[in-house]
Amino acid sequence: MKLLKLLLLLIILAPVTFIAVLYFTPERIDFSKYQPQLEAYIQKNTGYKVMLGDNLKIQIFPQPHLSSNNVEVKSFNNDKPIFKAETVSLDLSLDSLFAMQLGLDKVLIKNPAVYLHRDINNIANWEPKRKKKTNSQPVDLSFMSGLGDAVISNAEFVYEDDVSGQQFNMKDGQFSISGEQLRKTKLKFSAALNSQKIEGDLNLDLSSLIETSVNGTIQLADNKVTLKGFFDELLLKPSYNGELAIEGENVFSSVYELLHIAPNQRGFNAPLKTSGLVDIGSNYIRLNNYSVQLEVSPTPVQFDVTTEYWFNNNDDNNTIKISANELMDLRSFDVCKIKEKSKKNKEFEWSEQILDFDFLKSVKFESDVEFLKGFICQTYQSKYFKLRANIESSKLKVTQLKVELPTGGSIRGIANLDVRNTPKGSATINTYKLNLAEFMSTKAQKRVTFPLNSEVSLDFEGRSAKEWVSGLTGKVNAESEGLVLYGISITNMAKMISNVFLGNLTGTESEDYGKFSLKGSIEEGVLKSDDITLKLADADILAKGKADLVRMTMNFRAVPNPDNKLGFKNPVNIKGSILSPSIIPETTATQKVGAAVGGAVAGPAGAALGGVLGALIENGTPKKDVSKTDVSGDEIMKEKQRLQEEVLKFLQTR
Repeated sequence: MKLLKLLLLLIILAPVTFIAVLYFTPERIDFSKYQPQLEAYIQKNTGYKVMLGDNLKIQIFPQPHLSSNNVEVKSFNNDKPIFKAETVSLDLSLDSLFAMQLGLDKVLIKNPAVYLHRDINNIANWEPKRKKKTNSQPVDLSFMSGLGDAVISNAEFVYEDDVSGQQFNMKDGQFSISGEQLRKTKLKFSAALNSQKIEGDLNLDLSSLIETSVNGTIQLADNKVTLKGFFDELLLKPSYNGELAIEGENVFSSVYELLHIAPNQRGFNAPLKTSGLVDIGSNYIRLNNYSVQLEVSPTPVQFDVTTEYWFNNNDDNNTIKISANELMDLRSFDVCKIKEKSKKNKEFEWSEQILDFDFLKSVKFESDVEFLKGFICQTYQSKYFKLRANIESSKLKVTQLKVELPTGGSIRGIANLDVRNTPKGSATINTYKLNLAEFMSTKAQKRVTFPLNSEVSLDFEGRSAKEWVSGLTGKVNAESEGLVLYGISITNMAKMISNVFLGNLTGTESEDYGKFSLKGSIEEGVLKSDDITLKLADADILAKGKADLVRMTMNFRAVPNPDNKLGFKNPVNIKGSILSPSIIPETTATQKVGAAVGGAVAGPAGAALGGVLGALIENGTPKKDVSKTDVSGDEIMKEKQRLQEEVLKFLQTR
């Protein structure tokens, strides 16, 4: 019993005696003389060299206080300080003596500078020499009642990463933290981050540093970022999990400035609005159906993004999925803008700019893009689009490409690209009942039906688009059944023209069709073919020639079968630009009328039409010898002229 009383006495008297000594003799205890021991203790246990500076003052009673000038912190592997400040001052309040309830009344840090650097060997100057094992247990801050008023003025922050090449520089940072309770802490700040003005107004719950809630806004230049979520492991591995909304007119421009992207490498810029749940860490980002809306003209582009992506770690399976439920109008993007033809240079030129594929060497991910209602690009529209691809070990592989068109038909393909040395790759593209007329002029689209089944296999190598096309090799196989020109077939057109000679223009639409086939090879960017066939009910046309894909020029010669039932034999030459070829029949002046009509349809189909019309106008129809009629030669010429006008008028109305 006596022993128990003695223990109780010691438990009660010992703390009281210690506190009384500290309280009544504060000036007699000079903590500054223990500065070397304190610095040595910190370095031994953390690996950091901390110099507590000049005029160190540590006071316990009557009010806890810590202050010093010229404080510096250095890591073990760098002589340059990772932190230094002109003045550090802390005033604490002992709210409850026995419960040791502390409060930060005032915190003042003047002119702090933070320098963080990661070298090319991935060694960071802020990492301690000996990393201590950490646990994920919440840090108990219940001993603190609040932060009072904390002011950090004129702060500078520099982060340099030699691995990624990124650099962040913050100047003139002003921070104000206040809150009588840790659960109701307010943070306001302003600074210039990489020359971009940034301001913030956040409400924080700092009662646990493992899970710190945040609610507020950050203004980056003219762009607003809204946060409502949690920061996890704020002092160890900070990450954010919760709602993230971004809205602004110049979000992309601000990002370009932050990341120091050169002006000539900057791409798309448009007003942006995003919202949804995110999980973002120092080395990863996760999004789940994150909504993205680009406020572009003529209609906004909206899609959802689902992704899991890890930075600087090629061992992880990174994925990104982009999906859109509405029609994607992409006409505001540079790649989909209709470019005006140069008046100075009428020749087509492939770009000689070096293609930069370095990003493929440092990333690994799988992508899945799906537009359920298709997209609009230039004057073309699809009703469905899907693309699947993956990047790994400096190789890009497209495993699925599918484009469906509104008028029927589809385009499908696969491709791969290897950029380990000189970029090289291959592609296979198939079309199924693709109406080729959709890729012709608007005028031709109304007058041509050209359903095409084809397979094109290509191999390419080079550092620019021009080098790719110049060295292009491959094979082309194409066929079309159901070719219709101007809404009527060539066979029925011949019958219609015969009726014109007889004075009976009916204009009946056709029910029989032509067939088209092409087989060729590509060598060094030149398509060559000796096997191009256009089969009609009453005539066959054979063609051969080549198309230079580098200069985008063509030279083909189409010859009708001499045994055709329509009685025309004159060849037709198709020369000039692939985009707008000239159709030159080997005919008399009268037959050039047919060529003029055929010129309304680009390519070999138009050439065939021109040849047929030209021959028919010149020769008439073999089934009716007009020279044996009772009309004179002048009347025949007048009839031919009238025929030409009628044919042109009829075709223009189709």
